[in-house]
Amino acid sequence: MRFPSEFNLLFVACCLFLGVPSWSVTHKSLCSRLAFDSTKLVRALQEKYLSQREHLRALERDSFYREMILQPKKEISDYVENHGFQVPIRFSSLNAALAKGVPFIIRTEHPVEYFGPSGLGDSLLVGRAVFSLMRKVTKARSYSIDWAIFHRAKRSTIGLSYEERRESRKDSVLAKLLAGYLNKIYSEKDLIEGLLKLTDNGFALFEKLHPGIELKYTKGLSFSFWEFLPGINRSVVADSSREGVYHIFSTEFSAEGNINWHNYTIFDNGKIKRYSDHDFVEDARNLLGLIKEYEAIRGLGFFDADHVPMMEFQTNKGVNYFLQYHRTRNFYPAKYKLQRTPEKGELIADFVRGITPPEGIVVKVSFRSNQLRFTPEDEASFDIHYNNLYTEVQSRIRKVNFIVKGLNEIGYFSSDKGHFLRSSLFKPELSVVLGEGSFDKLVPEAIRQGLVSKSRELGLLYHIKVRVVSDGEKAFLKLIDSP
Repeated sequence: MRFPSEFNLLFVACCLFLGVPSWSVTHKSLCSRLAFDSTKLVRALQEKYLSQREHLRALERDSFYREMILQPKKEISDYVENHGFQVPIRFSSLNAALAKGVPFIIRTEHPVEYFGPSGLGDSLLVGRAVFSLMRKVTKARSYSIDWAIFHRAKRSTIGLSYEERRESRKDSVLAKLLAGYLNKIYSEKDLIEGLLKLTDNGFALFEKLHPGIELKYTKGLSFSFWEFLPGINRSVVADSSREGVYHIFSTEFSAEGNINWHNYTIFDNGKIKRYSDHDFVEDARNLLGLIKEYEAIRGLGFFDADHVPMMEFQTNKGVNYFLQYHRTRNFYPAKYKLQRTPEKGELIADFVRGITPPEGIVVKVSFRSNQLRFTPEDEASFDIHYNNLYTEVQSRIRKVNFIVKGLNEIGYFSSDKGHFLRSSLFKPELSVVLGEGSFDKLVPEAIRQGLVSKSRELGLLYHIKVRVVSDGEKAFLKLIDSP
């Protein structure tokens, strides 16, 4: 497995973190140092997020997992492109991207994203609007960035003036940072620190959730620079138990990066069986080629062909461009059909992905409030909180994730809001969707409020026991026990 050889911000950033001047270190020695320093940390996180059985299988069958690649998006895309698939242009450096003068995306890279939590770092679009702002900033020589106002605006813009709200917008701050860097107002160190602030979507919380591991997330963070292509952005995941079934999340972007429409489609053996009703309904004919490419990439030699990854594509002028590959779960087909009627006390889930044995499984389901911590023994949860990053971190280790949203909401938020909800659907062993009405039937409000209150007051984790029986297409749920 090769490491990226060209100069990029990974080289600069890590030299700065290591306290070494960037001009005194060769690319080869830096990559060797990085590989040595990151191995222990990444392997420890692999063993946290995957069961021993999954970990050993991934080491045997997945070359990218085994080699602990530093830049998953870029390195996997290089590999996929070398096998004849279309991938957007990747620029060798930030300077090369800026010099080209065309819209491009600054994408965060981290070894953990491939197998664990993803979406911790936001992508930054350097589009026509940012280039225009850069010219205005340069002409006015107004490079100053008020980072205190920027961080305050991320929490809330209440109390900020119109000028402060405008100047704290990401595109405004990015334009000042890039223009200042090009005009030598900001150093390379300033640039790196600024990009970390702009892309931060939970770095510190991720570190806080892993107190037992000596971890500095940003030390493993780097950036890659990609041509921006307007069109339809799609995430595709094969179902983990139903052959020929695919989950597709689609969002169409304009040339300026604005959203035109989005939806969630379930493609079941050539037919659209179920979809969210937001804005647009996919034509099955548009998806056949996409799924063919997904399966061809899934079958490449460096991957485990029996794994069902989440892949991202950008469709531009009818051409599907590969963007990234995330591990989710291995494929295990259902060996029975749930044909009986629900017994007393059972209800039918609104939606399920994944299977159980015919007799089902009983899981301890937690109610989360403000006591958030990485909890390996957390079998299942309703996640009664608003911290998406926490759910992202926990999803990969859970037996069951209960999602209290309707299918239409899932279609909207999964397409529009990115990684977090998609992860809660596809990274646990089993994902169960309950609309508000079904949730109230399974766990009456009196029980629910009592558990949440106790959790908040005492800082303890309270559970109920729920039995789940699923054949991958239908699931029955039953409350077994509650405190």
